[in-house]
Amino acid sequence: MPLERFWLLSRNIDRIKSEDDIRRLQTARGAQATVDSYTAFEKSLQQRLGQPIIMKKVLSPFHAEADPDAELKLRNIFGRG
Repeated sequence: MPLERFWLLSRNIDRIKSEDDIRRLQTARGAQATVDSYTAFEKSLQQRLGQPIIMKKVLSPFHAEADPDAELKLRNIFGRG
């Protein structure tokens, strides 16, 4: 493994551990909080979590049909059409 990659991974491990420590500290603070501050903390966690993506149509690669014009489209994109 190259030395640069090692130090990059090392910094990422420290960053991930720091995020985990911050989360534990916030959780401990939330346990001692009032109702209003606990509600604000819960809302901030929900914002970090975000909204899940819901797809109406499930795309399965097993039932996909080939595009008969795909080769021509690719040739046009790359200028060989």
